[in-house]
Amino acid sequence: MSSDQAKPNPQRRRQESDLVIVNSNGENKRWSPMSYVSAQITTSFGTSDGSIIPLYFFCGEHINWRKDRKAYPSSLMNSLIAQLLSHSHASNLSPTEHLTNKLKSGTTIDLCGAFKRLIKQIPDTVIVICVIDGISYFEDDERREDICTVVRSLDSLVHRGKGPLLKVLLGSPSSCRYVLRYVDKDSVVNILSICPTQGGFRQMQFHRLAQRAKEKVDAGSESK
Repeated sequence: MSSDQAKPNPQRRRQESDLVIVNSNGENKRWSPMSYVSAQITTSFGTSDGSIIPLYFFCGEHINWRKDRKAYPSSLMNSLIAQLLSHSHASNLSPTEHLTNKLKSGTTIDLCGAFKRLIKQIPDTVIVICVIDGISYFEDDERREDICTVVRSLDSLVHRGKGPLLKVLLGSPSSCRYVLRYVDKDSVVNILSICPTQGGFRQMQFHRLAQRAKEKVDAGSESK
């Protein structure tokens, strides 16, 4: 690692914060190969010394919004906020009346605003890893508008100039159709759904492309 990489340059940290969408282009399964990658990422950072905060939500576990009250983008944001507040750095967070009102509101847009305010209070020496798997499940008519609000909010966070390094990975077992509109084209990784004619490379190819996504997510951790 070069000495320049190790320097806490604010401009460099802004460039490293990013959001990645991975389209697996496969079948709509509750648990896809991308889910495995997502679980591995969150698990690998779960034993961090506190310098890395992993946040996660698996949409495939909450598909049916008619029967599952957690199957909404607002519940997704509630989960991320709860995980963030449970971390040791939460003791240094300063709740305000405005923030409290946003949390009490329970609407997706207000919860996104609350999440933003909390993230900005995290020290800039910390890395926040946010993994949302199966996000395409929330793109149906009932939840589409709210999940797009979530992605817009997360994308704006990675482009902010202050706060911790933020790495966001959004995975889909098939492909996202709507949230793509709110991120840069370069932020999208597409995994080939058709096996090459020579055969035998589907799994290897998947893991190679998934590794690209993982490297984009955790690139900042090596500069710590």
